[in-house]
Amino acid sequence: MEVRESGEFGLVARIRNRLVHLSPDFLMGTGDDAAIASSSPGSDLVSIVDLLREGVHFDLALISAHLLGRRALAAKG
Repeated sequence: MEVRESGEFGLVARIRNRLVHLSPDFLMGTGDDAAIASSSPGSDLVSIVDLLREGVHFDLALISAHLLGRRALAAKG
């Protein structure tokens, strides 16, 4: 199955189903874009992932790589 068939939320659900059985170290399971796991005693790892897709979220003919990078950082702020 390809992502275009299940969509973003279908992909997130498939990943979440696999991770739930992997480790009890997940303090907060996968959400739409983030998860928190215990990486070692007293330390937590926060993972944040998102996608900016050309033709959907931006057009390289209209934005520089520098401004696109700033936009990507601002989107997670």
